[in-house]
Amino acid sequence: MARRYIGDAIVTIAYHDDGDYRGTIKAGKHTWKFDGLHAPRAGLGPGVAYDSPEAYDEMAASAVSFGSYYSTGNRGDDTPDWAPPPEVADAIEQAVSWAQRDDGSYEVRRSSGMPAGQPGYGRGSRQAHEAWRRERQAEREAEAGFAITVSDERTIEDWSRERFGDPQDRKRAMSAGLVDAEGGVTDAGWKQLTDDIIELERNSLAWMRGKFLRVRDEGYDQYNDSVGSFAFDPTDPEQAWLVELASPSPGRSERIDMTDASYGDLSDSVWKGVSDFGSMVLTGHITFHDVKPEDMEIIEQTLEGERKKTRRR
Repeated sequence: MARRYIGDAIVTIAYHDDGDYRGTIKAGKHTWKFDGLHAPRAGLGPGVAYDSPEAYDEMAASAVSFGSYYSTGNRGDDTPDWAPPPEVADAIEQAVSWAQRDDGSYEVRRSSGMPAGQPGYGRGSRQAHEAWRRERQAEREAEAGFAITVSDERTIEDWSRERFGDPQDRKRAMSAGLVDAEGGVTDAGWKQLTDDIIELERNSLAWMRGKFLRVRDEGYDQYNDSVGSFAFDPTDPEQAWLVELASPSPGRSERIDMTDASYGDLSDSVWKGVSDFGSMVLTGHITFHDVKPEDMEIIEQTLEGERKKTRRR
């Protein structure tokens, strides 16, 4: 029996005379027991025995590939009986995702330190493991810029006159001192909207921090947009989709919208703490810029891999 480490998962695996591999995958508090795992019909390569260290490297990677495939977002009527429960598949996927190369293969370690075949780290060295993990995470990080745009003054005035064109609605807003007899925004209304815009920007930053690796607020640009930079993982499907959604692309209106949920789920939380008046006359979005071509290429590969998974369902 052999033990292999892939990401944060621990794979215990053994070859049986019946011709299959059996073992367990431990990911956090979850453990999945597998059997019936077979090597390719063509074998594992010239001179590679089925119970050799090299064979266990490859079959451990195969085990986590199968164990992580049928996660919560990738299950359907054709999910096989041998698949682990969705919460276990999710745990395995999360544990091994950072150890997956761009070509889909996994980095396998024979100790809790460096990958198999790479010297220089002692067996069971947690410090070495964490150092290597940080290096690997850095390889998977990319950076870009962002801008949070909220309606400008002219747009707000136009929206206000349109929204409060109905006499009853205008009467209520006038009684609160927010608009005038023509539906224009008063000084009190602008004071309220200033507070609301600050809240929208604060909520947008909080949303980004929940989606990406790091977010840095860098103040305002010449257009009075809230701007900054952020770090993201282009191999993470959700992060890849969001970056692709809000990055410049010919013939497409790129943005993560504050009101239209088809452009990301920012609209679910961005209006928290915003006044009713603000929610009626304000709108906005987030856009990304300066995404490097090589990072966008990885994003496209990630999204194409997700599309292939969907087609297999």
